[in-house]
Amino acid sequence: MGVEVLTRADHHEIRITGMDRVWGLRTSVTIPFSLLDEVRVMTVGEATRGVWLRTGGLAFPRRARVGHFRGRPRKRQYWRWWGSPRVVVIDLKSGGRFDRVVLDVDDPETTAQQLRLPLVPHPQGR
Repeated sequence: MGVEVLTRADHHEIRITGMDRVWGLRTSVTIPFSLLDEVRVMTVGEATRGVWLRTGGLAFPRRARVGHFRGRPRKRQYWRWWGSPRVVVIDLKSGGRFDRVVLDVDDPETTAQQLRLPLVPHPQGR
């Protein structure tokens, strides 16, 4: 797959690999934990609602979206999708480069769970 998700001390790093680096105009996307709003698995049909303009990258209808897109209500979006029916959708709070990141990965449920970990409240213990 053309994406690798790494969890660091205070952020997730989404590394883009292969030719997706060229098509998507990025080598990585950094998501600070403080900007995470919601992480979920959606169908591509649900995720594409409101996406209306490619602002840099590659798009083939019903086959691929890699790069920068504009949409409503999440205006600035980064997509890395190559035809899978389900994607991981990361909605972000304002203040970052993107409002939404959409990823096509081998195991969407496991990846979403990994990305959700900073959202889970941890008990304050010793």
